[in-house]
Amino acid sequence: MAIGIPQVGQLVGRPCWAVVGGPGNGSTLTIHLGERIPRKRSLSSGNAPSDIHLFQGQYCIFIEGCAWRMQDGESIIGGWSESEEEIGKVAQKLVGSIITKVTSQTNAFDLLIEFSNRYRLDLFCDRTLLDDLSNYSIRFPEGWFVVNPRGIVKFEASTVSESK
Repeated sequence: MAIGIPQVGQLVGRPCWAVVGGPGNGSTLTIHLGERIPRKRSLSSGNAPSDIHLFQGQYCIFIEGCAWRMQDGESIIGGWSESEEEIGKVAQKLVGSIITKVTSQTNAFDLLIEFSNRYRLDLFCDRTLLDDLSNYSIRFPEGWFVVNPRGIVKFEASTVSESK
């Protein structure tokens, strides 16, 4: 469990039903978990899976500025520095899996997320400039926890329908 984000345990047992990443998204990933919540307005992005146009996850992990790597068991299968096409292929492997464990590695909020299908996603909070992008954000039903550079975590209250 991540220090300072006690709610991270709520992610365990949540199914991943959509991942947005790859072409048109650079190295960012958006992982939709839990129930499908209808959007107030549908999205028009042609790169997003069809479900994403109408629904968003009850929980969501938005990987914005940090380095990340994905493994299949002990084998590294991809990461943030791959081509957009490869990022898209690797990210889609998470769809249909369930989060089994979430661990915070350091006080910088690096995360290790394990999935039911032997995949593991490691997030490395390497941003240090305070005016830089956030490392990642996690949306819970009560709002967003944003992990900013230098391990600064902020909570932004909102509802799922007020999604980023």
